[in-house]
Amino acid sequence: MHSKHLEYFCKVVEYGSISRAAIYLGVNQSALSRHIRNLEDELGVHLLYRNGRGSVVTEHGHRLLVRARRALEEIELARQEAANARSSGLERLVLGFTPTVARLLVKPVAVELSSMFPAIQLRFVEGFSTELVEALDTNKIDLAVLYEGRDVSRIISESLVTEKLSLIAGPAFPGLAEETATRTLGDIPLILPSPAHSLRRLVELKCAEHGIKIQIKAEADSLESILGLVKAGLGATILPQAAVIEEIARGELRSSELVDPGVTRTMALATPTNHPPVPNISVVTRLIANILRESNKRAERP
Repeated sequence: MHSKHLEYFCKVVEYGSISRAAIYLGVNQSALSRHIRNLEDELGVHLLYRNGRGSVVTEHGHRLLVRARRALEEIELARQEAANARSSGLERLVLGFTPTVARLLVKPVAVELSSMFPAIQLRFVEGFSTELVEALDTNKIDLAVLYEGRDVSRIISESLVTEKLSLIAGPAFPGLAEETATRTLGDIPLILPSPAHSLRRLVELKCAEHGIKIQIKAEADSLESILGLVKAGLGATILPQAAVIEEIARGELRSSELVDPGVTRTMALATPTNHPPVPNISVVTRLIANILRESNKRAERP
């Protein structure tokens, strides 16, 4: 049973005759009669009673009419949804961010993508880089912004922006200058995430290269918890300045760039290799890269 047969049948019922329906549909009258006859043969019942004034629907025809109209409505909805998808290019997107990246990206990305693709449905997931890689691999997220340094064959990563890291402390933290030598980190009580976090591993690796043993005052895997402890004066943390630019502007935090040597990390947009790419992925990549670059520029301005 083809949808065209159902459409033809409904039009014959609507117009009350095969001849009038044929004119509306723009098909040959004999061809339309053949379609109706084929439909009746397939179902094994008479759908229309033909008399001198046109065609009258039978009891079996009435029952089919209800179902046919419902089926045609669903088919039309499916066509409209497909058309909307083709015109928007992006219907649904699940994005994974590390906590510091989420602070920078969630709001502007949501605003810009909703403007570009009005029908889009967005979902944001936060997690460590290891968690985001696993989510990519299991198709729970479409793409993620995480930090480079993970050699994983299951994902494709594209570098976005390299950011400088700074010592972040509360307003009462003693002796905080515009720059802090990385070699002095061993003298500063630090509040950092657990060793599973890429930021913690980066800091420890950089310090180990220069024979520095850091002192961990407290560990917290929530960014908000880390910042709460820093604001309370229990120690300092290490973050990109852009991630806390609002708190710095309000005087709740202070920032000192790590130098001699500087500490940087590169953010990358990661996509999985085990399922088809997201439509318009290049648009999303450019948008995210532009927002990150602008955020870092604002943070570096005096």
